Amino acid sequence: LSPTMKNYYEVTYLENTPNGCQISVPEKKQYFVYDIVPIDDSTPSCKGFNFKGWQLSSKEKTLGDHSFVMPAKDVTIRAVWSTYEITSSFQ
Repeated sequence: LSPTMKNYYEVTYLENTPNGCQISVPEKKQYFVYDIVPIDDSTPSCKGFNFKGWQLSSKEKTLGDHSFVMPAKDVTIRAVWSTYEITSSFQ
């Protein structure tokens, strides 16, 4: 018997939304190992929260902030959210 390798692996986006929010995420896509995969540049919104960006769930080799090299495994990219901060310029 010889080992079988997949021809492609999947990139999935995870909403990771705060309670009460619903957003659309990019569709799951398939890539070959070593493909340069662009990270979606959409900016979803959720009332009362600030979208901080898309973050790889594992330590893949990135090419700047906007793409990565596809490894020989499936990859999940999750949305990162924060609450709005109120700051004052008065001291």
